[in-house]
Amino acid sequence: NAWGEKYPHYENDTNLPLRISQMDKLELINAPLCFEGGAFCVDGEGTLLTTESVVLNSNRNPGLDKWEAEKYLKYYLGIKKVIWLRRGLCSDETDGHVDNLAAFVAPGVVVALTCSDLSDENYDALKENLAILGRETDAQGRSLKVVQIEQPDPIFNGAKRLTASYINFYFVNNAILAPVFGQSKDTQAIDAIKQVAQSRKVIPFQANDLIVGGGAIHCVTQQWPI
Repeated sequence: NAWGEKYPHYENDTNLPLRISQMDKLELINAPLCFEGGAFCVDGEGTLLTTESVVLNSNRNPGLDKWEAEKYLKYYLGIKKVIWLRRGLCSDETDGHVDNLAAFVAPGVVVALTCSDLSDENYDALKENLAILGRETDAQGRSLKVVQIEQPDPIFNGAKRLTASYINFYFVNNAILAPVFGQSKDTQAIDAIKQVAQSRKVIPFQANDLIVGGGAIHCVTQQWPI
């Protein structure tokens, strides 16, 4: 519903699932949840990452509590455990998509955005998310290996701070397309992703234009498992 009905004229979006199901002869399942692809990340072994600020938001799922949300997620996505982060980046118009905060790069391995500047608006939220990941286990009972990636320096479009994150990357075939922003921090971020990318090639690309629209490459794409 356009990130909590923030934008008009999204009604035609509801036709897309039907068209895809007809085109590829797939069963269409109407789940009783409203949230977006950028709102969750899975490890392929039963664990899902998401945020309270999106899934439990009254602008998407009024009255929904964690227990009910987890019941739906487990049933419709086949996962066994939900790891809840609380909130997202200060400027994120999606209310805190997890694809800007943390993502699995392999089972048991999470890359997470961090902030070392105590005066930054994102400091408290990112510190809290890191603490949650540090004490959580996945669906297999493993403690998570958390790889920290410092957030980019603030980027503005006029007076508006844009939602810039190195975590908003995209898996494609044997590669990872990773956003960079023309900053000195880019190199450290790409190196950190390379260390845990296993056999995948990490390909950086300039994402400054994309984030003006509210997100990076994970936001404008969707993985299609085959």
